[in-house]
Amino acid sequence: MWKEIGDAFAWIGTTGDGCRCVLLIGSGKGFCGGIDVTDEKFFSGITGSNADDDGASGDMARKSIAFLPQILQMQAAFTAVEECPVPVVAAIHGACVGAGIDLVCCADVRVCSPGAKFSIREVRLGLAADVGTLQRFPKLVGFGSRVRELCLTGDDFNADDAFKIGFVSRVSEETNGDDNLISVANDICRRICRNSPVAV
Repeated sequence: MWKEIGDAFAWIGTTGDGCRCVLLIGSGKGFCGGIDVTDEKFFSGITGSNADDDGASGDMARKSIAFLPQILQMQAAFTAVEECPVPVVAAIHGACVGAGIDLVCCADVRVCSPGAKFSIREVRLGLAADVGTLQRFPKLVGFGSRVRELCLTGDDFNADDAFKIGFVSRVSEETNGDDNLISVANDICRRICRNSPVAV
């Protein structure tokens, strides 16, 4: 889905489509559970299929170089969200882990439900959060001790924490088990659309 995200956001707002704002939501129980580390196709560049004549399939340097095009494609996809010429509002519910954080860091406005859980989980998998979180997250919320703790531990943080550090601008309310997240996000989109597209 990486390529499709990049293609869609590179196209939105550039074709005279009249798009004034994008509402980015996840479907299912959570916004994004992160990269599927069990997907063999995703990691195909580093699983030994790139052996040379010497049988050096275990050479980590070769595996890393072979995986570089995949990393660059993922980075480009999320940079397209960041560079989208129309505002992007992310409505986050449930889990927003790893690549989900990468993605919402590229949005202009972020709101979440009270039950949202966030994690920069890559460090727990022995990976660098190299699709953009380590570059974008501190720019959004600052380089303080709490931010470094989250990046270095992979600990979860909740909606209140995200609001306190400025990662989200609002936490929706929950009444009688129903959450008004989409209403809050749609209201922000409507208010953005009332303004001149040139000024926005």
